[in-house]
Amino acid sequence: MNLGAGCLFAVLLLAGCSREKKAPERTCEVRGEIVRVDPQVRTAVIKHEQICDWMEPMTMEFPVREQKDFEVLKPGVRITGTVHIGDPEFWLGATTVVK
Repeated sequence: MNLGAGCLFAVLLLAGCSREKKAPERTCEVRGEIVRVDPQVRTAVIKHEQICDWMEPMTMEFPVREQKDFEVLKPGVRITGTVHIGDPEFWLGATTVVK
């Protein structure tokens, strides 16, 4: 192997090693009551029940990626939805108002 090829191999090897691996995404059902919403950053604060083995019941803020999911979120409304859990981010989707 000549010097140029050796350097290229080393650079490629280091680039592969430095790449951060992400955990696979998973989804869980979330049930709770909307406390407040922020349309400027499309987030909702939800007082939620236990979310599978991921989160104890608490009140926390969820980002909402899709406008159609965000539109049903109003303070005082009870919802169900899907929380998408990635690494490091998470977000709320598939929201439905519970009557």
